[in-house]
Amino acid sequence: MLSFAMATRNEGRALDDTLRMLGATMAPEDHLIAIDAGSTDRTVARLMEFAERAPCTVLQLDTPEIRLAQALLLALDSAQTAYVMWLGPRDHLRPEALSDLRQCLEVTAPDLAVTDSGWWYATPDRVWPRADAARAATLPPDAAKSTLLALCPDPRRLVIARRAEPHLRPILNDATSDPTLYAALVAAATRPAFVAAPVMLHALDSTDPAPQLEALRQHLPADSQAALHMITVWSDDAVLRTAPDQAEALCAQLLAVWQALPPALQDAPCTHNGPSAALFAALRAGGIRDAMLHFALSALARQQQQSAHLAAEYTQLRHEVQAALPGPDYLRRLYDRARNI
Repeated sequence: MLSFAMATRNEGRALDDTLRMLGATMAPEDHLIAIDAGSTDRTVARLMEFAERAPCTVLQLDTPEIRLAQALLLALDSAQTAYVMWLGPRDHLRPEALSDLRQCLEVTAPDLAVTDSGWWYATPDRVWPRADAARAATLPPDAAKSTLLALCPDPRRLVIARRAEPHLRPILNDATSDPTLYAALVAAATRPAFVAAPVMLHALDSTDPAPQLEALRQHLPADSQAALHMITVWSDDAVLRTAPDQAEALCAQLLAVWQALPPALQDAPCTHNGPSAALFAALRAGGIRDAMLHFALSALARQQQQSAHLAAEYTQLRHEVQAALPGPDYLRRLYDRARNI
């Protein structure tokens, strides 16, 4: 039923975990389509080894980079399954949520499905939710297009029906940025569906906020309330994924987005319940310099929270290892025995 489109380039050992997890969750009719952009390490060899035990097609391109839209097009051309979804080389699929997705596709047969997603930090079962996770959990499977367009505009959330490829191909061919790709594909869908479970977890790494927020500023809907909602949701997501060294670029883009709102609505982003509210308030009160200070403080708090997640995971792992060993002196006695052989 599903083809997983993956773009790779020198992924190293990080790819092993993703392939191992994928092999354990793939149904017999599923398929991996990997598009490699000139890897010089063992990435292609790892994919070929995976292809020996699971349905997998490896496309090797002589290019230093592959855009997500380009990879999806190549996967749609190569797929024999009904649907194609994105899978990053460090992403983790969640089996229970994947079952929910399969059921949705079988029952409702949408031409485009939007899934919930999040990030993994320490281990695949420790979910770091994205900014719109609480709201996404309340959405029905038949959520309106306007609601889906107001979600964080990550095209990696999309599952595309292969039968929809003819009318989606022009969009994929013309895509210039990921945020505009998400909005264009959702807007073009004739039968969209939503899956509230976080089907996929992405590696928790930072991203450059400039393209996403610039695309937001240029494509605000005419309706003021819809524009306001999109600004708060998209800005919250950008704040969560921005590294400290990109704080100034983030604040400059947030300022431009805020100034694009009508004056009557400019108070709302400063008071909404989300991580970008304090930055909007600081931008209004003291400009980019004050906003950068607020960002530094909130980034420190998030880093402490992430460290607490990692420490808890390490503690749990240590307890499990200790519980599995037959007594506290087991390793010492095993070492003594090996030395005397």
